[in-house]
Amino acid sequence: MKNLEIIKRTLLICSFSIFASVLNAQNYVINSYFTPMSTEMMISRARYQLNQFNEYRDLAYEALANGYKYLFIKYTDEALSTDYYIPQMYYDRGVVFQELGDYKQAKKNYKKAIKVGYYKAEKALAELKEQRKMNKKK
Repeated sequence: MKNLEIIKRTLLICSFSIFASVLNAQNYVINSYFTPMSTEMMISRARYQLNQFNEYRDLAYEALANGYKYLFIKYTDEALSTDYYIPQMYYDRGVVFQELGDYKQAKKNYKKAIKVGYYKAEKALAELKEQRKMNKKK
């Protein structure tokens, strides 16, 4: 029991010292990996990620325009891994997955598009469900 109290006290002191150091370091922010980053570093990283997103997005839609659906999926995976997105990208991924016959992924991407505000995906999701029902009846 005494050890538990010591651990609790130690955690409280550590938590307080982390909080105090964050308050004192005005130009530093703790990112999601708990690494101190200066404001300039965060801005630089965000710009880099945005540039990566734009590059992969452009490659993805170029591939789609040329009929390379699997390449479109690969490039959109890369684009989305940057933590940036455009809602229509999820919708377009749903359309491509549906065309490829991967209904589970199509449904997942339509739902994500709806969640981030691309409501055109609601109709596509309803049509997908209807198509699945028709295929099961055959």
